Amino acid sequence: MQQTRFRNYSHDPAPATHALDSLSIISWIQRRLNSLGYNHLPGNPFFTINKRASARALGHVAASMFAAGLPIKCLEAVVLSMWLISEVLPAGISSVPIAFKSIINLPECELPGTAAGKQYRHIVLAVAHHSSSAVAGESGEVWGALGLSRRKDLMNKLFQYKSLADLIDEYLLAWA
Repeated sequence: MQQTRFRNYSHDPAPATHALDSLSIISWIQRRLNSLGYNHLPGNPFFTINKRASARALGHVAASMFAAGLPIKCLEAVVLSMWLISEVLPAGISSVPIAFKSIINLPECELPGTAAGKQYRHIVLAVAHHSSSAVAGESGEVWGALGLSRRKDLMNKLFQYKSLADLIDEYLLAWA
């Protein structure tokens, strides 16, 4: 049974890709993100993500994140998820980042840790799984998402959405 090269970095070893289906491997990726945890510290994150960097350069940053085991923020979770998907899953898995932005314009904010007029951003990685289940839409795909957030309703989503639009609608309801 062949294990991936990440095995030594995690308490939850990487699954053998030939023995499990894609959803099991995607579930392992989300468990790995959860084990790192969300970085609640203010200021700069532990890892710098250059959004204009090549996939190869981002892969090096993701490998460092994986090895270090430090808490990460949502953008780092997306980069790490994309890298793990490319390393562990077979080709043909579709994914797309979904980004959200809001501005809180309340005179007195009731949410702890928020400031009136402050801009907030969030990002998750939407992933399509080709399925033959009854939940799948006409295309045979179901959508879910990988990610981390301060709020549980803005983190990952199970693979139960018939379309990318349905998944985005779920996030928009939570984001509002």
